[in-house]
Amino acid sequence: MSLEPSDPGAIARVAYTYAHLPIIAGIIVTAVGDEWVIHHPVGHMETKVALALIGGPALFLLGAFLFKRAVFRRWSRSRLFGLMALAGLGVASPHLQPLALSWLTTLVLVAVGAWESLTPRPAEIPPKHDGVRPGLKPEA
Repeated sequence: MSLEPSDPGAIARVAYTYAHLPIIAGIIVTAVGDEWVIHHPVGHMETKVALALIGGPALFLLGAFLFKRAVFRRWSRSRLFGLMALAGLGVASPHLQPLALSWLTTLVLVAVGAWESLTPRPAEIPPKHDGVRPGLKPEA
């Protein structure tokens, strides 16, 4: 997905419409998984619980990744790391209890958030215009 900065409508459409769908879906799926964990925190891991506990945060990170890619035109390494860590938890999930998997998925999200907070921001690129909207002349 490569959006040109000269097309703000396309950037807004992707960032503020489409990228939010997986974010919201991820929050809802995570809530469903948490509800199942509240009712059955220990014991055998059901497939639906593992899918909800891992799929919810994965959808959230995917949506946040797409948003950041559309708006800032940069790959978010922290979110890619989070998605890979969640995939690793998917492999380990049959051997975990639901509450432990819930803690681990939360830990992945906390790690992604900490990484984002502690990573220095790249230098801002100055705009290619003088700050006046195109087609308007500054007042003399």
